[in-house]
Amino acid sequence: MTDTIRAKSDVFSIMDNIIRQIPSGELRFKNESNTGKVYLHQGHVVWAFATGQVENFQNILINEAQVQKDELTASIRESRQSGSKHLDDILIDIGVENQDSRKEIIKRHTEAALKHMSSWGKCTVQVLKNGEEDSEEPQIVFPLRELFPERASQPETSPKAPVPAVEEASIESVDDFFEKLKSSIGGYIAATLVDIETGTPIAFDVPGEELDLDTASAFYRDVGKSAQDALVALGKAEDGGLSPIQEILITGTNEYVLLRMLKGGEQLLYLLQDTSGNPGQAMVAVRSYVESLEDLF
Repeated sequence: MTDTIRAKSDVFSIMDNIIRQIPSGELRFKNESNTGKVYLHQGHVVWAFATGQVENFQNILINEAQVQKDELTASIRESRQSGSKHLDDILIDIGVENQDSRKEIIKRHTEAALKHMSSWGKCTVQVLKNGEEDSEEPQIVFPLRELFPERASQPETSPKAPVPAVEEASIESVDDFFEKLKSSIGGYIAATLVDIETGTPIAFDVPGEELDLDTASAFYRDVGKSAQDALVALGKAEDGGLSPIQEILITGTNEYVLLRMLKGGEQLLYLLQDTSGNPGQAMVAVRSYVESLEDLF
């Protein structure tokens, strides 16, 4: 899965969305000159790292525990050579035995990494294979909201209205499909059908809205395709098989993006909705027409 972030709120929203789909793995944030990593385990953050972050565990240990820099560097190198990957394991190897102390260090280090990544402006985030599936369960993990204090007092996102059960509905044409979406989805902005192989639009509806359709189609095609590739890499789907992805919901500051895979991953529906609408209702509306829409091609 690949997406673009522009603000701290987007970092939280995108991570929250990824965790709902792929609870364990590695996220890589990248812009032109910086790289950050976030390690996830069962829906929680294990730790994060970002190039150029001001506060990190080395500085904390040197400034507060009076550890000599040369001694610390040598200990970290030895720990990594022994196969330790999680920051908690490294801290144990270099002599930080108290779990509460390790948790505080990891939290401060991770919060600094996330804050630094959010300051990059525009960057991408990818889901990568963890490579640590067989390792022991981490002793220290953090709920995502614990690392974003400004979100702690906010309630979990919930639908703005009850979401009804999905009922199959019929359509006569793609234009009919778009018309029914517009009439049933609050905050509807635009929609397009994209060919996954080429990234080009098959059909589209962009009423009264300036939108670079070719760029949006190609970009979100990459999002859908990368999400499929990520699940294959994580061993949750077979390479070359039907798409393991059905829907992806991206929550932005001012809009929702709903991506729906069609025809086993051959096509993608991209739907743009502003935040006055209910993304749950949009999902239900799209699901009700999927079978009829696929029959048109």
